[in-house]
Amino acid sequence: MVLRTLKPAGLLLALGKPVLTAYISRPSSSVQIPITVPLEASSEINPDFLGLAFEQASFTRYAQDDEGNANAFSTNLMDAIYSRTGGKPNIRLGGTSPDYGKYFPDQTEPALPVAEQNNYQDIGHTFIGPSYWHLAKNFPDAVYIIQVPMATMNISEPVAWAQSAVDIIGVDKIFSIQPGNEADLYTNTFTGANGIPLHPPQYQGNLNNESYVGNWTKYVSAIKDAVPSVPSGRYFTAFDTAARFDADVTANQYIFAVDRCFGLGIDDGGVIKEVAAHYYQGSAGTAATLGSLLMNLTITHTHLDQLKVRINWLRANKPEIPFVLSEVGNSLQPTNTYEYQARLGSALWQVDFYLYSMAIGVARINYQQIMHAGYNMWLPVASAGKPAQVFSNYYSQPFVADFIVSYLLVAPGSANER
Repeated sequence: MVLRTLKPAGLLLALGKPVLTAYISRPSSSVQIPITVPLEASSEINPDFLGLAFEQASFTRYAQDDEGNANAFSTNLMDAIYSRTGGKPNIRLGGTSPDYGKYFPDQTEPALPVAEQNNYQDIGHTFIGPSYWHLAKNFPDAVYIIQVPMATMNISEPVAWAQSAVDIIGVDKIFSIQPGNEADLYTNTFTGANGIPLHPPQYQGNLNNESYVGNWTKYVSAIKDAVPSVPSGRYFTAFDTAARFDADVTANQYIFAVDRCFGLGIDDGGVIKEVAAHYYQGSAGTAATLGSLLMNLTITHTHLDQLKVRINWLRANKPEIPFVLSEVGNSLQPTNTYEYQARLGSALWQVDFYLYSMAIGVARINYQQIMHAGYNMWLPVASAGKPAQVFSNYYSQPFVADFIVSYLLVAPGSANER
């Protein structure tokens, strides 16, 4: 089942003003699907296009309720998406906190500290135990991208994460292993929560193309050597670069440049399954700036267009490797600004963002969920005085799912009854 779009779908947000519609009956007709695909058509769209991502500690709350059972609220909301597409949830577990986190085999809690609606991810103090990976079984149809630490210089840490995840989740349920998160933001002076030093010599410092490729391939080799059950071939996600916006937006074209990194041998072992990047449109504004900063098609499409350099290079040189957006939110904010991040306008932005991403060749979007984030699609449990609830951004997902299904082509050249 595939979709090809012929033109960018940004005009959807022309529905900025109320319009009246009427239903006009018409006889059914037969449409002949052309065998030749137009050059301007987008890439094929997979039913798994609508992915999810969860910050490490937050996943605990999304996956189980306060009684320790599978979270039925999350399950029902996810089912309402994937029952439409016939796809499966592709879930990324990761973020900055696990890149500086630790795995403790004797820890009984899935993840510490516990994520709440009113706290921020604890970078430098995030710990997980074996029970964390068991939570993945609460969504039995899902496959997982397992991010493992690369910020740490202790290479046994990512090996422990990969080994425990493979042992508990199973290789058939792991879509890929991803060493590192936003490694282009590693610095020689980085500090985490409460000023904890997270820089050399215990942690990575600034990386360039050469040092990123050297570290990434080193960590992949260590995992493959230590975890024999890791399948051969393409099983790893690479790059996973940070979102750049405002005056820095053009850096999305060349930070860890794909042509340069592939030329340096990042995929000499044939292990890269997909190339990933992150997307946030900017910093959260207010209700007054929602239209000018977020619901602005020029900004959205210009920012996405910066990624065409990566997409087009892969198409031309590594067509077997797709480009994905593995972490997406509408805007960044240490806590939340619901008046900007969770409105009808932000849901409309999300629809257009997804459709335009399809049009330029993005293969999948993993939308980020963090307990404290204002751009969330839902709050899975009562937390910090707020009840479990669905936010406006969620409603973009069934809409896009229906769009995908409505235009799935049965087979090139066949008649499709409409």
